[in-house]
Amino acid sequence: MKLIARFRIPEILPIDRVALLEDCLNKIPLFHLEHVPTLHNNSSKLRFVVDDQRNIVALVSDKYILTQPREVIKQLIGPFKYEVYGCDVHYGSGIVIVKIIFDKVLEYENIKFKPGFALYDSVTKVYKLRICYAPYISDCGNELLFRKATFSRRHIGLIKHDLQVFIKKFREWLFNVNLLKFEYERMQKEIIDKDTFEAIMKDLDLPEKYTKGIKWCNGYTLWQLYMDLTNKLTLLDAPIQYHIRVSRLTRV
Repeated sequence: MKLIARFRIPEILPIDRVALLEDCLNKIPLFHLEHVPTLHNNSSKLRFVVDDQRNIVALVSDKYILTQPREVIKQLIGPFKYEVYGCDVHYGSGIVIVKIIFDKVLEYENIKFKPGFALYDSVTKVYKLRICYAPYISDCGNELLFRKATFSRRHIGLIKHDLQVFIKKFREWLFNVNLLKFEYERMQKEIIDKDTFEAIMKDLDLPEKYTKGIKWCNGYTLWQLYMDLTNKLTLLDAPIQYHIRVSRLTRV
């Protein structure tokens, strides 16, 4: 999984953010389905998923419904693309992860943050089509990633219909302060002892450079640990895989 495109809007410069956003999103591969040669067993019930470089990235059922991550993202943010602050596109072996951050600053309990989301899509069936909250904490620059998916569907049945229903509610969902409030209140109440701290760090198994200097103390909460870890990951520009691993702390 590699970062293949990124942009951030410098607030003091009059830059055409829509053009930058389009350029970034157009780096997301397109996929299509192809029939499997008849010499394969059950070939009539199988399809190859092929990317725009002609790489076969998956073998799926003929009932598999293909979604294009590029088009899903554009539908989600289309009505307010002028409000996008930043975009990251990650891709590898049929897996696409896109993170979008918006300009508007929200506030809860003196925490100022820009709302954002992450979209996961995988033609290899590693992930369902998932959309999760991913805010940006303005004061410390932490890029958060909440594990709980607000939208999660397998690539069958009514996935496209359900996606359109979610798109209609997307803006209301995105700018809802309660999404951060819920995680903050739950994790801030959870005080972790030293043994729990050490067990969490062992389970996360992060490279040392992402944990160096993070130490347990009396009264240390799960939220504080999450902030310390995401601060390290953000400052050191860690691969998305490590952000996903640390997002385990936000699971319900």
